[in-house]
Amino acid sequence: MGIDPISWAVMGASTLAQAASMSAGNKQAKAAKTAAADNKAAIDAQTKAAEEASNKLNAKKPSFDAQLSKAMLAARNGGSGTMLTGSSGVTNPGVLGKSTLLGG
Repeated sequence: MGIDPISWAVMGASTLAQAASMSAGNKQAKAAKTAAADNKAAIDAQTKAAEEASNKLNAKKPSFDAQLSKAMLAARNGGSGTMLTGSSGVTNPGVLGKSTLLGG
């Protein structure tokens, strides 16, 4: 007693249907992964554009009043003023121990 030809045909058709279903499922899974990757790329691009727009709106601007004030304070110290000697230079040669360009 074996399996009759109709049963073989039904089992064959069932196997083919199952293989086709698995293939379609794999294609759907791959398509879903691709769509998710595309969506992530679009969201990343949109986030970057929004961040750049925000940074452009909140850009720091220079304070011209502060720069002018700083320049005026520097002018009060004289043209030859430095952090080391001030505007008068070194007036006492004994401080340096020898005559230098700084000491005169």
